[in-house]
Amino acid sequence: MQLTNDDIRKIKKLGFKEDQFIKIDKYGFAKLKNRNGYCVFYDTVKKECKIYENRPKGCILYPIIYDPIKKDVIIDSFCPSADTITEEELKSKRVMLMKTIKQLYKEARKRSYIYKNKKIKNL
Repeated sequence: MQLTNDDIRKIKKLGFKEDQFIKIDKYGFAKLKNRNGYCVFYDTVKKECKIYENRPKGCILYPIIYDPIKKDVIIDSFCPSADTITEEELKSKRVMLMKTIKQLYKEARKRSYIYKNKKIKNL
């Protein structure tokens, strides 16, 4: 799951350090870390999210996701709750998801630039 800077700030306010839950990919995108195939915040015993009330925007929008091939939002057919999403919900969340995607790319570009400059300075 990709994270916006707002998501990161919200999770940090809960007392978590960035290195506990964030992985930056080579393109500058901040993503939630996984352990054993699960999000670091997923409690496998209780089968629930440990930060549900403060979960990232992508988690709130799921199972509505962006399909880069169609260049549009779709419902993730692998989600067990996929059939519960109404056309109205899809329509209303489309706007929020598209706005979030633009934000993610903007933040990743900045992060990637900063990351590259740090690497250069450390040589």
